[in-house]
Amino acid sequence: MTVLSPVLGNGANTNGHSNSSNGHSSDVYSGFSTKAIHIGSEPNEATGAVIPPISLSSTFAQESIGVHKGYEYSRAGNPNRDSFERALAALEGGSRGLAFSSGSAVTATILNSMPARSHVVSVNDVYGGTYRYFTKVASVSQGIETSFVQMDGAEDEVSERVNAAIQNNTSLVWIETPTNPTLRVIDIALIVKLVRSHPNASKDIKIVVDNTFMSPWFQNPLAQGADLVMHSVTKYLNGHSDVVMGVAVLHDGAWADRLAFLQNAIGATPSPFDCWLALRGLKTLSVRMKAHGASALAIAQFLASHPAVETVIYPGLPSHPGHQVARRQVTKRAAAAATPSADGAFAYGGMISFRLKSDPSDDQPADKLLGKLQVFTLAESLGGVESLIELPSKMTHGSVALEDRIKIGIGHNLIRISVGIEDTSDLIEDLKRGFQAADRTLWARMTTVGKFGAASRVQPRLEKLPLAFCMRPWTAMTLCLQDLCSNLRRVASRVPRLATKSTVTADSGTSSAIPKRSVREAFTTLAGSTYSARSRNHQITASVQAHSAVRTFSTTPMQFDLKDQIKDKAVEKGKEYAKEAINDSGNREEVKRAATRASGSLSKILFAGLAVAGAFYMLSGGTAHNEEDRSQGPPSTAKFTKDQVSLLCLIGPHLSGKSSQAKRLLSRFDKELDGVVQPNSVDELVHMIKDKTKSAKGRRLSLIVEGFPNKLEDAERIEKELVPIFCLSFYDLSLSEFEKRLPKDADHAKEVDQYRKASKFLDPIVKKYRDQGNIYEISADWDSEEEVWEQVEAKTEQILELRDRGDL
Repeated sequence: MTVLSPVLGNGANTNGHSNSSNGHSSDVYSGFSTKAIHIGSEPNEATGAVIPPISLSSTFAQESIGVHKGYEYSRAGNPNRDSFERALAALEGGSRGLAFSSGSAVTATILNSMPARSHVVSVNDVYGGTYRYFTKVASVSQGIETSFVQMDGAEDEVSERVNAAIQNNTSLVWIETPTNPTLRVIDIALIVKLVRSHPNASKDIKIVVDNTFMSPWFQNPLAQGADLVMHSVTKYLNGHSDVVMGVAVLHDGAWADRLAFLQNAIGATPSPFDCWLALRGLKTLSVRMKAHGASALAIAQFLASHPAVETVIYPGLPSHPGHQVARRQVTKRAAAAATPSADGAFAYGGMISFRLKSDPSDDQPADKLLGKLQVFTLAESLGGVESLIELPSKMTHGSVALEDRIKIGIGHNLIRISVGIEDTSDLIEDLKRGFQAADRTLWARMTTVGKFGAASRVQPRLEKLPLAFCMRPWTAMTLCLQDLCSNLRRVASRVPRLATKSTVTADSGTSSAIPKRSVREAFTTLAGSTYSARSRNHQITASVQAHSAVRTFSTTPMQFDLKDQIKDKAVEKGKEYAKEAINDSGNREEVKRAATRASGSLSKILFAGLAVAGAFYMLSGGTAHNEEDRSQGPPSTAKFTKDQVSLLCLIGPHLSGKSSQAKRLLSRFDKELDGVVQPNSVDELVHMIKDKTKSAKGRRLSLIVEGFPNKLEDAERIEKELVPIFCLSFYDLSLSEFEKRLPKDADHAKEVDQYRKASKFLDPIVKKYRDQGNIYEISADWDSEEEVWEQVEAKTEQILELRDRGDL
């Protein structure tokens, strides 16, 4: 039986045209729009129809047994499918196109073409459906192992990560750029070079690029060296949100034949009507993509200037870390079609993500903003002519645990926009309405503290304070702040704009002219000081005032108007609170008491008033404790002797049982040990030790440090700048045992990858302390926790005795 595959180079189609050379010679159809309009849509020679008719027939008549006119059965080939495949192959610069029933069907078929028990290297920030197929389907049905690798960033770092991931049995490298939804830009040419030059890479290794977010208008991965480019046709290629389809384009004829065979065998084929609709969508692709890009750039620039927005993620903006890679990778036609921007910004697709200045674990600000939009449609998907907006944390990534989402940057404050082709001004006005709604909601949510831990709802009492100041919906505002110190230098870098004013004025009742030079010096002092705020125990220090002062003066007009009925008390109490907090910044308990006193007497005054007043106190000559820059380590006074502090560090991979053992150790040796701390950095450990030493009242402080240090450089900093670790306990958990302990619903591939990364950092630490002889290694491959506890208890008792005798 003769069956002709309905792909490029296999005979005639029902329009009577040869499929060779994409239907016509390239000198006739050379332009992108010309190809999109005409290839696959040639007038029908039999009827003269300008638009190809829909061929709904499921089967086709044969002239004789095994002899037909190019089509036999619609699953194996259909005229409408053939037309779309030829058109898309021409637009992507490929030789063969294969249309599928969905983008996920493309992924599944590509993976099915890979050898069983082979290995895949994938970008870590990959579409959730692709991640699910790799980890939940291919790993089970084919035994394929996937390593998820961060492929964006500095070239040397990317090279190191990718080279380390490639194995002898690696059969596929999967790239998605930009990624979804955090829009990381991957340098395709760099990845291709690394793969092709890797000594362990097979000559048959395939490189696939998911080009869905860009479309062939903005990006051509085949021209960058990729073997195959795929799309979810549902998105930009169709462009009208009425088709679910996928497509693959490639040059390799043998691989294309294999994919076509699998596609037919699996039945992953689109309907003729869907192919007809998708071909119709291609005709306007260039016009739509220009409009998507131009509007997206304008909206990204609007968001970047809005005080409620913390970060705008759009590769076309110079602020995006992948901006230069995007500029190299964008097609010449797309670059030439856009109007150059003075700051170097350019249109790069229609997708934008941005983060609100709100707590990533609080969904209320984003919910309120999205709920008030009238032009944008709240929906998943993307690429249609209508603008869509969504909250990935509760929609596309809703099945991922909140903690894990926040780790990869998908908190409740991350919003994703698919910019349509409506009037840009209407879209911006719609966003303004949403921000105003969020503004009112956040004012209503702001609280002050009467007694420590008890919050009372209040109404706003200040004018002209920006949304940026109140976008973090603090509960018990004066006490529950999140790691403000990390933002000090970034915010302070915006201070030069103050130089446009010769003075800064408080309010009419307490105005004081401060020369601009003094203002700048004051901000330099604030930004260079080490004020810490830790969310772990909801404790704060004078960073409240420092951060609020910098944030407020950097983002608002120079004039602040406090309501008459509160201004005097706010300024008076604000100065008092600022002075107490700053002068006592090393004592968190005193700061708490100062906060309680100040807020207790001002239950109807927003904390913002205190921040403004406290800022003026500092600018007017109030004192602050300047410490050394964090980059130079903790202050010299942080050095302790072994008679003052002793640290027992428990390290080991996740699920090794170190947390439960730490609790039991503290319970068993409650007289010898003063507590368990879980720092995330050496600087945080310094502050924890300082707090604990005050309560120790001169006696030696003995602490269990759980899960830290987890890098060799941190261990060395502790030894050099704090105190020698008197013993390191390593809970050694094998990979096989780790996998056994993983919950059934856990993402095994991701967890194993994290285990390996953690082990890579822990191994040098273990070696260091093994060489020094002050480590004890516990096998965490236990059948029962009691077995491990017996080892730990005996060892701890022994080392505490040796320490007390001075023999350790």
